[in-house]
Amino acid sequence: MSLTDGGVYDNLGLAPLWPDRHPDVSLNVTDIDSIICCRAGYGLRFDPPSLSFFSRFSSAFTCVHNRAQNAATKRLYDLHDSGRLKNILVPYLGQSDSRLKFPPEDLVTREETHDYPTDFSAMPDEWVEKLSRRGEQVTKALIREHWPELLNKQSSSS
Repeated sequence: MSLTDGGVYDNLGLAPLWPDRHPDVSLNVTDIDSIICCRAGYGLRFDPPSLSFFSRFSSAFTCVHNRAQNAATKRLYDLHDSGRLKNILVPYLGQSDSRLKFPPEDLVTREETHDYPTDFSAMPDEWVEKLSRRGEQVTKALIREHWPELLNKQSSSS
Protein backbone atom coordinates (compact mmCIF):
# COMPACT_ATOMS: atom_id res chain seq x y z
CA MET A 1 0.00 0.00 0.00
CA SER A 2 1.23 3.46 -0.86
CA LEU A 3 -0.12 6.63 0.71
CA THR A 4 0.52 9.90 -1.09
CA ASP A 5 -0.43 13.54 -0.72
CA GLY A 6 0.25 15.87 -3.58
CA GLY A 7 0.07 19.20 -1.79
CA VAL A 8 -0.76 22.18 -3.98
CA TYR A 9 0.64 21.01 -7.33
CA ASP A 10 -0.74 17.44 -7.48
CA ASN A 11 -3.46 17.86 -4.90
CA LEU A 12 -4.84 14.33 -5.26
CA GLY A 13 -1.37 12.77 -4.91
CA LEU A 14 -1.82 10.60 -8.00
CA ALA A 15 1.41 11.37 -9.87
CA PRO A 16 3.52 8.69 -8.13
CA LEU A 17 0.82 6.08 -8.79
CA TRP A 18 0.17 6.39 -12.53
CA PRO A 19 0.67 2.98 -14.18
CA ASP A 20 2.50 4.47 -17.18
CA ARG A 21 5.48 5.78 -15.17
CA HIS A 22 8.81 4.52 -16.47
CA PRO A 23 11.82 3.69 -14.25
CA ASP A 24 14.20 5.52 -16.61
CA VAL A 25 12.60 8.86 -15.70
CA SER A 26 10.76 8.24 -12.41
CA LEU A 27 11.81 7.12 -8.96
CA ASN A 28 10.13 4.28 -7.05
CA VAL A 29 8.11 2.88 -9.94
CA THR A 30 5.85 0.09 -8.71
CA ASP A 31 3.05 -1.84 -10.34
CA ILE A 32 -0.24 -0.44 -9.08
CA ASP A 33 -3.52 -1.91 -10.25
CA SER A 34 -5.95 -0.34 -7.77
CA ILE A 35 -6.27 3.21 -6.42
CA ILE A 36 -8.44 4.75 -3.73
CA CYS A 37 -8.23 8.52 -4.18
CA CYS A 38 -9.90 10.45 -1.38
CA ARG A 39 -11.01 13.86 -2.50
CA ALA A 40 -11.71 16.60 0.01
CA GLY A 41 -12.86 18.56 -2.99
CA TYR A 42 -14.23 21.96 -3.54
CA GLY A 43 -17.83 21.17 -4.38
CA LEU A 44 -19.86 23.85 -6.04
CA ARG A 45 -18.59 27.36 -5.50
CA PHE A 46 -20.79 30.36 -5.05
CA ASP A 47 -18.12 33.04 -4.70
CA PRO A 48 -19.10 36.68 -5.19
CA PRO A 49 -17.80 38.36 -8.37
CA SER A 50 -14.13 39.26 -8.24
CA LEU A 51 -13.60 43.01 -8.29
CA SER A 52 -10.06 43.67 -7.06
CA PHE A 53 -6.81 42.47 -8.57
CA PHE A 54 -6.12 40.14 -5.64
CA SER A 55 -9.57 38.58 -5.61
CA ARG A 56 -9.36 38.03 -9.38
CA PHE A 57 -5.90 36.52 -9.02
CA SER A 58 -7.20 34.23 -6.28
CA SER A 59 -10.17 33.22 -8.44
CA ALA A 60 -7.87 32.48 -11.37
CA PHE A 61 -5.57 30.34 -9.20
CA THR A 62 -8.56 28.46 -7.79
CA CYS A 63 -9.92 27.85 -11.27
CA VAL A 64 -6.60 26.47 -12.56
CA HIS A 65 -6.20 24.31 -9.43
CA ASN A 66 -9.72 22.89 -9.83
CA ARG A 67 -9.16 22.17 -13.52
CA ALA A 68 -5.92 20.32 -12.74
CA GLN A 69 -7.73 18.25 -10.11
CA ASN A 70 -10.54 17.48 -12.56
CA ALA A 71 -8.01 16.44 -15.24
CA ALA A 72 -6.28 14.07 -12.80
CA THR A 73 -9.63 12.56 -11.82
CA LYS A 74 -10.58 12.11 -15.48
CA ARG A 75 -7.23 10.44 -16.16
CA LEU A 76 -7.92 8.06 -13.28
CA TYR A 77 -11.25 7.04 -14.86
CA ASP A 78 -9.70 6.83 -18.36
CA LEU A 79 -6.98 4.47 -17.06
CA HIS A 80 -9.66 2.33 -15.44
CA ASP A 81 -11.82 2.30 -18.59
CA SER A 82 -8.80 1.27 -20.69
CA GLY A 83 -7.95 -1.59 -18.32
CA ARG A 84 -4.67 -0.06 -17.09
CA LEU A 85 -6.16 0.12 -13.58
CA LYS A 86 -8.22 -2.78 -12.24
CA ASN A 87 -10.03 -0.92 -9.47
CA ILE A 88 -10.60 2.74 -8.59
CA LEU A 89 -12.61 4.39 -5.88
CA VAL A 90 -12.97 8.15 -5.40
CA PRO A 91 -14.51 8.95 -2.00
CA TYR A 92 -15.51 12.60 -1.71
CA LEU A 93 -15.88 14.29 1.68
CA GLY A 94 -18.62 16.55 0.36
CA GLN A 95 -20.71 13.64 -0.89
CA SER A 96 -24.40 13.69 -0.04
CA ASP A 97 -24.95 11.41 2.94
CA SER A 98 -28.30 10.23 1.57
CA ARG A 99 -26.48 8.60 -1.39
CA LEU A 100 -24.39 6.33 0.85
CA LYS A 101 -25.92 2.84 0.80
CA PHE A 102 -23.98 1.68 3.87
CA PRO A 103 -23.43 4.67 6.19
CA PRO A 104 -22.22 3.90 9.72
CA GLU A 105 -24.55 4.71 12.61
CA ASP A 106 -22.12 7.34 13.95
CA LEU A 107 -21.51 9.03 10.58
CA VAL A 108 -19.84 12.42 10.75
CA THR A 109 -22.22 14.27 8.46
CA ARG A 110 -21.40 16.37 5.44
CA GLU A 111 -23.01 19.36 7.16
CA GLU A 112 -20.58 19.00 10.07
CA THR A 113 -17.53 19.19 7.79
CA HIS A 114 -18.31 20.70 4.39
CA ASP A 115 -17.46 24.30 5.17
CA TYR A 116 -13.98 23.90 6.64
CA PRO A 117 -11.72 26.39 4.81
CA THR A 118 -8.67 25.13 2.95
CA ASP A 119 -6.55 28.18 3.67
CA PHE A 120 -3.26 26.50 4.65
CA SER A 121 -3.55 27.57 8.29
CA ALA A 122 -2.97 25.06 11.10
CA MET A 123 -5.98 22.83 11.62
CA PRO A 124 -7.28 22.37 15.18
CA ASP A 125 -7.20 18.79 16.49
CA GLU A 126 -11.00 18.58 16.62
CA TRP A 127 -11.17 19.30 12.87
CA VAL A 128 -8.40 16.82 12.09
CA GLU A 129 -10.42 14.17 13.93
CA LYS A 130 -13.74 15.18 12.34
CA LEU A 131 -12.43 15.33 8.75
CA SER A 132 -10.29 12.19 8.96
CA ARG A 133 -13.15 10.27 10.58
CA ARG A 134 -15.57 11.34 7.84
CA GLY A 135 -13.02 10.41 5.18
CA GLU A 136 -12.61 6.95 6.68
CA GLN A 137 -16.36 6.46 7.07
CA VAL A 138 -17.21 7.53 3.53
CA THR A 139 -14.38 5.42 2.12
CA LYS A 140 -15.50 2.29 3.99
CA ALA A 141 -19.14 2.86 3.00
CA LEU A 142 -18.16 3.15 -0.67
CA ILE A 143 -15.91 0.09 -0.46
CA ARG A 144 -18.85 -1.90 0.97
CA GLU A 145 -20.99 -0.73 -1.95
CA HIS A 146 -18.56 -0.90 -4.90
CA TRP A 147 -15.59 -3.07 -3.90
CA PRO A 148 -16.74 -5.50 -1.17
CA GLU A 149 -14.11 -8.09 -2.05
CA LEU A 150 -11.51 -5.71 -0.60
CA LEU A 151 -13.20 -5.99 2.80
CA ASN A 152 -13.33 -9.77 2.46
CA LYS A 153 -9.58 -9.81 1.72
CA GLN A 154 -8.92 -7.57 4.72
CA SER A 155 -10.93 -9.71 7.17
CA SER A 156 -9.41 -12.97 5.93
CA SER A 157 -5.86 -11.64 6.40
CA SER A 158 -6.54 -10.37 9.95
